[in-house]
Amino acid sequence: MLLLICVFPWLAEAAAGPIDQTGRSNQLQAASGQQRVEITSVLIDPEAPKTTQQRLPAVVQTGNWLAFSEAPDLVNRIGGSFWFHSRIEWDQPLPTARLLTIDWWYFEHLAVYICRDGCDGEAPTRLPATGRFGTTIPYVFELAPAGSRSVDIYMQLTSGAKLVMPLTVWTEHEFLEHNSQRLLVLGAMLGIMVVMMLYNAILAGYLRDPVYAIYVLYILSVIIYSLSMSGLGHAWIWGNASWSMGRLIGPASSVAFALPLLFFYRLLNVASWPGLTPVICRAMLVIWVLLFVALLLLDPGMATEVEDVMALVSFPLLLGIALRAWISGNRIGMYLFIGWLLVNSAGALVMLSLSGVIDWNNWYLALQILGFTVELLVFSVALAERIHRERQERDHAQQMSLQYLQEAALARDLAYQVERDAKLRLEDEVSARTSELQEAMLTLEELNEQLDYRSKHDSLTGLANRRYFDTCLSECWSELRAGESLCVIMGDIDHFKLLNDNYGHPAGDYCLVEVAQLWQRWLAQHARLVARYGGEEFIAIVVGRDEDFCNGLAEQLRSAIESARYRYDGQTIHITCSLGLASSAQHPQGVVDILKAADDALYAAKTGGRNQVRRAA
Repeated sequence: MLLLICVFPWLAEAAAGPIDQTGRSNQLQAASGQQRVEITSVLIDPEAPKTTQQRLPAVVQTGNWLAFSEAPDLVNRIGGSFWFHSRIEWDQPLPTARLLTIDWWYFEHLAVYICRDGCDGEAPTRLPATGRFGTTIPYVFELAPAGSRSVDIYMQLTSGAKLVMPLTVWTEHEFLEHNSQRLLVLGAMLGIMVVMMLYNAILAGYLRDPVYAIYVLYILSVIIYSLSMSGLGHAWIWGNASWSMGRLIGPASSVAFALPLLFFYRLLNVASWPGLTPVICRAMLVIWVLLFVALLLLDPGMATEVEDVMALVSFPLLLGIALRAWISGNRIGMYLFIGWLLVNSAGALVMLSLSGVIDWNNWYLALQILGFTVELLVFSVALAERIHRERQERDHAQQMSLQYLQEAALARDLAYQVERDAKLRLEDEVSARTSELQEAMLTLEELNEQLDYRSKHDSLTGLANRRYFDTCLSECWSELRAGESLCVIMGDIDHFKLLNDNYGHPAGDYCLVEVAQLWQRWLAQHARLVARYGGEEFIAIVVGRDEDFCNGLAEQLRSAIESARYRYDGQTIHITCSLGLASSAQHPQGVVDILKAADDALYAAKTGGRNQVRRAA
């Protein structure tokens, strides 16, 4: 229930695929922090992936663009190359900058070009994916700065797998909050899967039961599939490896269907059933193995279409097998039916959308991963039911033995020994599993602590991030006693953009880390919190010190930054920093007022010549 409460807000943030018409623009509200964007038109490009920016004027002006609703089916055009166009217009100038995210990662080639506030005959400029937010799941682009009214987006891509294009426009704050929540939810669900895999792997090794080994492999395939489809594997594990751009998802999904079929077959002992059911199951297993080989080694185009059909056949087949066992009185069949129905209610939506039957929505995938998590828990209950049934069968056998023991002393002694050994073995098994489960729970707690730390700290500098800083500042403000002072020191590296242009972004990242260490070293003793406020900006909270003291502290920090030696790749880089200072004594109205005052003071330091400390007026 707790997992459902955590994941439901994320499921509600659906982002559908393109369904618009040529000539129509996306009319967005400038005040909104998160809005979906729909594709306007499409151009099938026969010259890609060799398309270069020199061809952009011809691409933009060509008359071969089609309304998306009139275009042929694109979902199954694996390896095809396309241009997509979307125009966005806001009802008023943007108060803050906007980001664009693409929540799909199976592209062999992807290039995004934009024109802000009309092209006016000029070629669109290429928009690189930004990396200033650390590791994020979708592609993130800095779409439009504050003050923009419209933007034209041209996306040229070559698909590596089935093609969907979920686009969303965000403010930076809404995106960071959404991404943090998304990582937390996915991490929790994958953590549960990992715990279940480790737990059942231990049982498989202990019991020497092939059913447990099959189940462990199935959990592993589900984890790989979930990592692949959610983008976590793309973001953190295998990156942009060429084999993951389309070659991974097909074999992973094939294994994720073949293993549950084998699991049902062994757990329910389908081989002993009368009729054609055992033959159909074995035939399906052979087909899935052949599909796995074809998707792994050959052109995935035709094999993918066969896989879609096989998936739609496997859904009802396994449901029917579980339902038949349930009706026959086997409670294991009930648990398998419930688990398989849960995961494939969402799985059917994913398969239908990836087959082009219905439009894609991101919450289909989120619901499927949630279904996998619940399914694995229910399947574990089915395995527990199997142990219970075996124990009941042992108890029944003991009762029959006791009847025979009454007729012969030798049989009575033998039955007693069997009963005692069975009880001791069962006690040892329960004790071992309890210990293993406790260890698995400790592992899950450690994973949750790591996720909490990552949600509060900047991945590059190790300082607190802006979200955690805002929370800490509000807490410090609410805890201020009468007469006690709170100061905010805000700083910005001078000419940082020029530094990136001259020395490169790796050098810029190095300088950010070095300056962050100086902030931590000079302010940690007096500051309640030191954080990276955004980009090249840093900020600190000092409680219990007056404005004069904090001004001197800021001046010492400025001098230390200026005098420090920064060497990167054999080059010496000179860095200065401008700082602004504001205190609650001069700005007692609240958190927003003191932050604005510190920002104004920083601006005054910038405009007043940089490399200086200014107090708020």
